[in-house]
Amino acid sequence: MCGAIGELVTRSDAAEVAGAQETPPPATVDFTKQVQPILAKRCFACHGPDKAEGGISFAEQESAFAEAESGEFAIVPGDIDASMLVARITTDDEFERMPPEGDPVTAAEAELLTRWIDEGAAWGKHFAFEPMGNPEPPQVADPLWNENPIDAFLYKSLDDAGLKPNASADRRTLVRRAYYDLTGLPPSPAAVDAFINDDAPDAFANLVDQLLQSPHYGERWGRHWLDLVRYAETNSFERDNPKQNAWKYRDYVIKSFNDDKPYDQFVREQLAGDELDTVTTETLTATGYYRLGIWDDEPADPVQARFDEMDDLITTTGQAFLGLTINCARCHDHKIDPIPQSDYYSMLSFF
Repeated sequence: MCGAIGELVTRSDAAEVAGAQETPPPATVDFTKQVQPILAKRCFACHGPDKAEGGISFAEQESAFAEAESGEFAIVPGDIDASMLVARITTDDEFERMPPEGDPVTAAEAELLTRWIDEGAAWGKHFAFEPMGNPEPPQVADPLWNENPIDAFLYKSLDDAGLKPNASADRRTLVRRAYYDLTGLPPSPAAVDAFINDDAPDAFANLVDQLLQSPHYGERWGRHWLDLVRYAETNSFERDNPKQNAWKYRDYVIKSFNDDKPYDQFVREQLAGDELDTVTTETLTATGYYRLGIWDDEPADPVQARFDEMDDLITTTGQAFLGLTINCARCHDHKIDPIPQSDYYSMLSFF
């Protein structure tokens, strides 16, 4: 879990852009990042998960490409002339223009939608639902950047954007980056001098290994995880009483990073540390995850407060472990992701 982080954050050839360079627009329109937000903002009120006026809904690919009640098609991949959507968002006829109320589609939004349809209207899926792959690293022009797969992918992304990386960092800059990235602390003058004067070919690798063995590594990087799981040592609300022994969970996270614990084990211990085949003090401590959220010790409505606590837990679990806003389905089917309201309450029953 932890070793990969060190490799990612301590690149000597920092991919920084020298000078101000304009990034050209992407050659292909990205549905998830560019198109779906426009459809949700401009169209979902009448043609979304809750309504399908005229038999048109842009919530799912099948319904978006289906024949409307009028016999026309809102979206015909590759054919903007046959796509009713393009005609309705670009017309000057106020009785035909969509959306009928509110702010009209901007020229930039219309251009994106038109270009997307012209390119074939690829309907992207959320990254969390895509199968894991093992792509071949690209071969790039600079042979130095082909030595490591991560470098090759970075270089290609920069090259595709018309950017070039800066030259290699000098050794003084490099040792400071390593210390700040891995431990969050500055190197001592003696440590800087020792690295500068170390002529060994693996001097930087040795430095990284040394820092990964430091207890400060877990303290530095464990903080990112503690932020994700909303770690706090008090309960919030007006009394904001302390959470007794919350520090034990904090120390568990730090130790897990320093021990390079496998991520799947790290997840299992927090979600079900008391149900594993082998239950230890450490796995029980991991389940402190469930008590990290805000807690009202004297709510006006105890039942409502209990469900709010569960919603906070579902929200955090969905975002931290799945990258999804599951909590949107508490009151209705999710507007963007394929998460029905029934799935929300099925997950709630697990907790």
